[in-house]
Amino acid sequence: MNVTNLRIASDNNKEIYVAHYGRIVAGFPKPSEDYAYDEISLDKKYLYKKHATYIATADGTSMEPTIYDKDELIIRTDLPVLNNSIIIASINGEEYTCKRIDLEKKILNADNKKFKAIEIDKIENFIILGVVKHIIRNL
Repeated sequence: MNVTNLRIASDNNKEIYVAHYGRIVAGFPKPSEDYAYDEISLDKKYLYKKHATYIATADGTSMEPTIYDKDELIIRTDLPVLNNSIIIASINGEEYTCKRIDLEKKILNADNKKFKAIEIDKIENFIILGVVKHIIRNL
């Protein structure tokens, strides 16, 4: 999976609020509560550290079924890289990739088993650019 359209989160200080209807049951239906709702700021929820946040568009199928082609990835540069984190990395300064990191084995794994693991030690210039924190998917 390649990552395209790297861009910094908006520097606009104006917050946008949208209706938040609470939790929606994905199993058995539950009675409505007269359509009561609060407001939620997506900026506050997902982009609250704008200087450590950027958004990229996924390109490819190597991270399916977790991340699909054209999903928007919200990436944080200030989070620690933990074993099994989904990261954005620069490989030899020429390409970006989105993979799951195995710190113990020093490999990058695709979630799609059709793709081979990448051995980090065999990469001449390897830089982690951030940790994928959220995924936005259009249906």
